[in-house]
Amino acid sequence: MGTVTHFKMNILPKEIPIILSHIIMSHLHRTFCNIMQFGGLMMAGVEAVSVSTRRRPGRLTLHWQLQLAAALVAAVGFTVIYVNKERRGAAHFTSLHGQWGAVCLTATAAQLVGGLLALYAARVPNLVAPRVTKTLHALSGSVLAGLGLYTVRLGLDSVWFRNAAALWARPAGDLLLGLSALGLIYRVLVSRGYVKPKVN
Repeated sequence: MGTVTHFKMNILPKEIPIILSHIIMSHLHRTFCNIMQFGGLMMAGVEAVSVSTRRRPGRLTLHWQLQLAAALVAAVGFTVIYVNKERRGAAHFTSLHGQWGAVCLTATAAQLVGGLLALYAARVPNLVAPRVTKTLHALSGSVLAGLGLYTVRLGLDSVWFRNAAALWARPAGDLLLGLSALGLIYRVLVSRGYVKPKVN
């Protein structure tokens, strides 16, 4: 009997940090990727360039700063969940949420390069016409923001979320994501000139 107690005492200290680490890292992933990146910084960056009342140079500076911060936050969130799965020996990219998350992170990196091309297109006009790069960047950025929201939505369908969240959390998440999607559509319409922003 003393051996069993001794055996349990040796296992518990190793298991508790792993369980706590898993919980903490999972929350960090959700915080960084869902709330800060796609729900906050990225949408604020889109808004800064599309419906802001600032002058164009100020809008562009704020836009690229917010988008760079969003990309860095996404990379941290992705790294956290990747390391967490490595430590637990879990398989990577087995769910649609994980697969689309990897696509979104890759597309975010490509979008940053496209943003640099759009920003400096006038200085290298022989490469691609500035109007083309800016239009492609705006269109692909809108698609990426929509994909990010869809990826967050897929996370609401994950086994973890269904087991851990309160009953009201999923409908509330659906509502917030729907409002974010409507906001994104509005911003795209404003940036394309189909709707005039209401300025107080």
